[in-house]
Amino acid sequence: MLKARNDDGTLSLRPLKNIKMVADYMLEKYGMSLHIGENIIGGDKFANLDDLENPERQIKEYIDRVLKAFVVSSLDVCIDAARAGSDKFEAFCRTVAGSWPCIEAKTTGLDEFRLTNIPVDGNGPVATHDKDQALDQCIGREITALVAKNPDIEKWDEVAADVKKNLVGTVRPLSVFDPVGRRFNPLLGDTGKPVVKTITAEDVDKIGRDVMDVILEG
Repeated sequence: MLKARNDDGTLSLRPLKNIKMVADYMLEKYGMSLHIGENIIGGDKFANLDDLENPERQIKEYIDRVLKAFVVSSLDVCIDAARAGSDKFEAFCRTVAGSWPCIEAKTTGLDEFRLTNIPVDGNGPVATHDKDQALDQCIGREITALVAKNPDIEKWDEVAADVKKNLVGTVRPLSVFDPVGRRFNPLLGDTGKPVVKTITAEDVDKIGRDVMDVILEG
């Protein structure tokens, strides 16, 4: 069941017939554009209710996960930009003010802003990331750190070995690249939750070149 607005402006519970009803409700009530159907099960498939084992639980978990990721990225990138100097902070503010319509793209855009605009602290090639960050973000931090040490780097093959050295064997949420939207999405399992596993060299190779391209485009 979902609360929906009647013609007279009142709210009433209605049977949930499709995922779009949830997206419309979030947009009307909270002003949040969410691409739930496109992203809840990952891959290229637009999900229907029949594709979900437990629609009520999975949709709630998806919204919770997406909103938390957006809040965390917003705060983290804001703090990083402020520490990097007034010019970076102003660029961050412009990015937020003129950014993408949906919450998922806003989060991806903020993460990409950090990868391409915020310098990595320290002199070593190891970037700052942790087990809760998606694999594409971790790869991006590694590449950014290596490029900071050697600005002549232009190709994935030049950094692949070092990135793998620092990531293979760690536990991270997997990512998939959407070539149409030019963004990275979490790889979701059958339960609708992100797939988290021990990273292999193959996992890094699957999206490493795409991460490199996104950074160079920025």
